[in-house]
Amino acid sequence: MTVSDDSKLERKKEQCKEYEEQGSEALPDEPKKTAELFLKAASTAKDVAELEDREMISERWEERGETLEERAEKILDQVERGGSPRGGDTDSGDDQDLVDADFFGEPPEKDLGDVGGLDDLKQVLQSQVIDPLENPEFYEKQGVGINNGILLYGPPGTGKTHISESLAGELGFNYAGIRASEIVSKFVGEAPQNVSKLFEEALCAEPCVVFLDEIDALAGERGGYRETRSERQMVNELLEGMQMVQGSEVLVIAATNTVDDLDGALKRSGRFNEKYFVGPPDRSARREIFKIHLQSREVEWDSIDWDELLEWSEGFSGADIGEVVRKAARYSAEESTEEGRLVPVNYRHLLEAVKGTEASLKHWDGESRPG
Repeated sequence: MTVSDDSKLERKKEQCKEYEEQGSEALPDEPKKTAELFLKAASTAKDVAELEDREMISERWEERGETLEERAEKILDQVERGGSPRGGDTDSGDDQDLVDADFFGEPPEKDLGDVGGLDDLKQVLQSQVIDPLENPEFYEKQGVGINNGILLYGPPGTGKTHISESLAGELGFNYAGIRASEIVSKFVGEAPQNVSKLFEEALCAEPCVVFLDEIDALAGERGGYRETRSERQMVNELLEGMQMVQGSEVLVIAATNTVDDLDGALKRSGRFNEKYFVGPPDRSARREIFKIHLQSREVEWDSIDWDELLEWSEGFSGADIGEVVRKAARYSAEESTEEGRLVPVNYRHLLEAVKGTEASLKHWDGESRPG
């Protein structure tokens, strides 16, 4: 594909997304306008399919165009019959699902410099994601692309969500942060279809980062006697979605407490190639995290006894440290109010806050679940 074709492809993808968004916004007040916009999106999606030289992705765009045409025709049919595309007994579930499936937002306003510690993981992301995207000519010549799937595992509160947001911000990629358990509970009986829609929308939002928290809720280990047909379908849709985004600029970062909970098929090559344990921050990382949370506040830095503070914060997650700093800032504001002058956050405030906060990882045992 030439540079000109590549630019045209990206413009067509953006147009398709814009038509869909405008059509969704027009529901339910202007159903005819919605149908017209969905038809424009369908035509644009088919243009993308023709321009896309990756066969599997081209097929998905062709399917997307056909689905949009069907939705437009359904809306027009309902209007002719005097119904509403979102009325109670009409066949409008697909159209409402399209609105509900708007997963993606703008790139987060943060970067990897906002991540305290985790230097090894940041290096993995640099070498396996950022470098191939910033220097594609070298990687493409060697037949190497980005790792489309990265699995983060470890205790809660250690910054897995923060890492995914920071990477998306670093790259300037659209971002979808999704808790898998919410997809399952919100769309009971429809979760497999919504997993499929997530990946379809990801290709439309490309380049993008998808963060799937609690992925074991979607793809727990299969084969148990309580496994339902819907659960098997969810895993299959997730496997198909991961295969579909290979070679694209869609990065899927998944998080779980332990890899033992995850279906084995997702841990094989071609799905989540890179697995990384995100554990409790060590002393150096905790100090860095404290500084990141404190940097936007007025602080009496010379008063801080770092050795003692880091001793007291043993077993604290990044989320715990954020809560400590918020408490200390509140103590500072309360003291400032009493004295009628600004009292910066000092070591006394931090020590009081850390003593009043329970370490969420104090029972964490290695790489297993906390007790």
